[in-house]
Amino acid sequence: MDLKRQLQIIESEASILRTRTQTLEAENEKLLSENNRLQMSRGARSRDTSVNRDSSVSREPELATLHERVASLEAELAAANEKVTCKTNTF
Repeated sequence: MDLKRQLQIIESEASILRTRTQTLEAENEKLLSENNRLQMSRGARSRDTSVNRDSSVSREPELATLHERVASLEAELAAANEKVTCKTNTF
């Protein structure tokens, strides 16, 4: 395979990885925003004396799931960035 073809393939892969990275960053921002919203609503509910404690406890698993999802997306994003960096550093 000639060098021009290899370069085209690598540039195509880098483009795909950039798109995937942008998608992951957007999803990460969305989840962070939702996480912040849930934390704020949880804080507002805990200040409200009429709130039932059971309802705030029932949200904790959801919050934990969101934290895990954010951590997973951040790891995926870091891996994609590293892959793009490795591909571009070979030239």
